[in-house]
Amino acid sequence: MSQPLREPLEHLHRELDEANAKEAHPPLSELQRDTKTTLEHPDHHAALEADVSFRGRLEEAVRRYEASHPNVTRAAQNVLDVLTANGL
Repeated sequence: MSQPLREPLEHLHRELDEANAKEAHPPLSELQRDTKTTLEHPDHHAALEADVSFRGRLEEAVRRYEASHPNVTRAAQNVLDVLTANGL
């Protein structure tokens, strides 16, 4: 996985882990699982292209959790920015 995408995904995964440790939120738990799966996949581009809803779930997390989980939303926005820059 390219470093520019790996680092933001790892950061997002850590932020989701912290948020879910404090209080479980099913959408954040699902996003955390998806982020982990993407990190573990040998071809992250293929994994992200196969999961066409990942980007949408990231965008939804940014909108939905902006006030209650600002660290998660910043990390998710960073991933979205890298995805956009890489044409994904």
